[in-house]
Amino acid sequence: MKIIHLLILTIFLGLLFRFVLVARHVECFLPGATLEAGVCEKINTALKGSSLFFTDWEQSPVWENLLDSQEYSQAYQYQDISKSLSGLVTLTLVAKMPDYRLVTSQGSYLLNQSNKLRNDRADLSLLSIQAELSPQSLTAGYLDDKLHQQFFLLAQALNQYGFTNSQVEWLSDQEIKIKINNLVILLDNQEDFVYQVDRLRAILDDQEFKALLGTGRVLDLRFNLPVLK
Repeated sequence: MKIIHLLILTIFLGLLFRFVLVARHVECFLPGATLEAGVCEKINTALKGSSLFFTDWEQSPVWENLLDSQEYSQAYQYQDISKSLSGLVTLTLVAKMPDYRLVTSQGSYLLNQSNKLRNDRADLSLLSIQAELSPQSLTAGYLDDKLHQQFFLLAQALNQYGFTNSQVEWLSDQEIKIKINNLVILLDNQEDFVYQVDRLRAILDDQEFKALLGTGRVLDLRFNLPVLK
C-alpha cells in the first residue's frame, strides 16, 4: 500500500512540476539599455510553458537562434534569472555591441566576433570598414571567415587604441587606408595589427611629430620607418 501511495505522490509531483509550475510569462531585462523590438517576444514564445524547475534556461536553443538571427544588431545572451511560483520569469540579459560595420556594394552590415552578417543600424556609431568583395564572400548571411578574421583583428586593434570611429578603406591586403582627421594612414596585413596601431598611436601622441604631421597628408606605416607624404 505504501508503494502505491508513493507512486501516486511521485506521479502527482511530476504532473505538478511539468504542467502547473511552468513559465506563464517571460520578462526580459537588459541593464542600462533597451532591448531591440521583438527580442523578448521571441524569447517568450520559446520559453513559455517550460518547467520552472526542470528547464536549463541558459542552454535553451533560443539563444543560438538569437545569435544566428539577422534581425538584430546586437548579440543577446543569458546572464541571470528570477522565478516565481505564479509563473512569472524575469531574465537578465547581456548584449554584445557589434565590433565593426562592413560597407560593401552589396550592402552594409554589422559584425561581432562571429562572421554572421547583421542588419545595419544608422544610429550606431562604429568603426567602419569599406571593402569591395566578391558575391562569394557574402553567402547565406555570412562573411567569408578568413576575411572576417582580418577585419575583426584590425577593428579590435583600432578600438583598443581609441580609434573607435575610424573610417577604414580596405583596398587590398597590401593597401589599407585609415582616415584620421585630415591624415590618411596606410597599413597592410603583413604585420600584426596591434603592433601597427600601437606604433600609430605613439606617433600621433608624440609632441615632436605633431607639427610635422601637419605638413603632410599621408602617413605610410608599411615600411620600417614611417614615411610622411
